[in-house]
Amino acid sequence: MRTKVTITMEPDGHHEVAVVVDALRATSTMVTLLALGAEAVIPLSKPEDLKKVKDGVTVGEHHGEKIPFADFGNSPTEIIRNAERIEGQTVYMVTTNGTSAVRAADEVADEVLIGSLLNLTGVSKAIDGKDALLLEAGHRGGLAVEDMYTAGAIAANTRNPEPTDPRSRAALEMAKALDPYEVLAGSRTAHVLETKGKSEDVEFCSRVDEFPDVIGIYEDGTVVRA
Repeated sequence: MRTKVTITMEPDGHHEVAVVVDALRATSTMVTLLALGAEAVIPLSKPEDLKKVKDGVTVGEHHGEKIPFADFGNSPTEIIRNAERIEGQTVYMVTTNGTSAVRAADEVADEVLIGSLLNLTGVSKAIDGKDALLLEAGHRGGLAVEDMYTAGAIAANTRNPEPTDPRSRAALEMAKALDPYEVLAGSRTAHVLETKGKSEDVEFCSRVDEFPDVIGIYEDGTVVRA
């Protein structure tokens, strides 16, 4: 059985399953939240939506900076340091690119999953043998090499991946040839994070299968653990 894979920044067509990838850092943060026992993660549209939250934990980031009125920034390492505040909680989250990509994927797929290097094996198994769209969140409307690489790595880990176009094939080849930390650390996004003192997030997000069994699925506006 072959896995049909389309790796792109443009959500179009219709697919059995979509995997949203924002490796630095939104989908990595979502996976970490679920791994630490969050009940659900609700992606919101804009920062101001966080002010309406009455009960639950808020995570907010805009252009790499923590939103001042959020409980936490979009940082998996910050989340881990505060794990006791996460278990059993509903988390409301808004980021520059990742949360909007989740909602966009929902328009073009029957099922939407949350992908990262942290849960590579679990997500790869979930899309195996399907028509899969791997949607890169990108960086401020442009290519984020870490997202293309991570999408390629997820696809390459399926049985008999069949890329649908040259760009998808290039992502697969990149993932087979390059080291995850070198790609993430060498990205434009990582440079921005480093200037903000967030290098530890880059190292953490480059770990493969830190949470191999954590699969986040987006249903009815909410990300839950499958």
